[in-house]
Formats: sequence, C-alpha cells, structure tokens
Amino acid sequence: MEKNIILPSNPFTEDLELQLFSFYKQFSLYGCTYMYYTITDPNKGRIRFTTNEDWIRLYLEDNLVSHDPIKIICEQKRNAILSWKNIPISSRSQKKTMEGRNSFGLHDGMNIIHFDEKNGLHKILALCTDCKSHNFSQEILENNPLFKENIMKIFSLI
Repeated sequence: MEKNIILPSNPFTEDLELQLFSFYKQFSLYGCTYMYYTITDPNKGRIRFTTNEDWIRLYLEDNLVSHDPIKIICEQKRNAILSWKNIPISSRSQKKTMEGRNSFGLHDGMNIIHFDEKNGLHKILALCTDCKSHNFSQEILENNPLFKENIMKIFSLI
C-alpha cells in the first residue's frame, strides 16, 4: 500500500510547477490535454503535479486510487512506457476507475516510468488526450521530435 495517499495540492515549488506546466504546454501542441507527474521517495513519501485537480480529488476521495489498473502496473515497473490501451482491466472496481477517468475526458494516454537508481526515486509521468478514437501514445512518440529530450528534462528536475 502506498504512503501518504492524500497529498497537498502543490507540493512542488512554484518554479518547478511553472517548468512542468511549460512542458505540458509543449505536449499540448501534439494533442495532450492532461499531464500528471509524481515522484515517490521511499523515505519521504510522494509529491505530485497535475493539470486536473478535480480528477485527482475524485480519484483520491472515492478511493479509485486503490483499484487503478494503470497505477498498479506503474508501481511494479522500474523503467517503461505504457499505453493505456494495453492495460488489462480485471475487475469491476478497475473498470469503475477507468470510467471515472473517462468521465473527466482522460481517454487515451500513456505513462512513462523511470526509477532513479542513484537516489531511489520512482518517477511516473502520465500524458493523455481527450480524444476517444486517437492513438495518442504512438502519435506523440513518432511526431514530437523533442519528446524524448523533454521527458529526460522532466525526470532530471528533481
């Protein structure tokens, strides 16, 4: 089970939040309508950035976090890129979580997971689009020449 499920709204410094929002604006040129970035330190807990506080509020208050198939897989991975389309849903509660996500316009997305061996930080970046019939993961990976560079910059902020 995770530490500190309910987190402050703005745990990053204002400067870091502005930098993350700047990356989000760049990704939005390729159809990205949502970004979430979390860093878990096994000794200090979790900090996060989101572009949709309403979704995060529902996600935490309705305990969808405990049944999130994306989160479950992300926490098991050390370094990976996962398309939401490839995430298996194995229970009604997982389906409810995904339906909740969809009700906020969070349809087609991807998570990039990076485990920082040097300091033990587990970093997860989620990006998605509000388009239902879209291959967002493939499109942003193939058509955004600065995508990999921007991801590395995000992961190096902390």
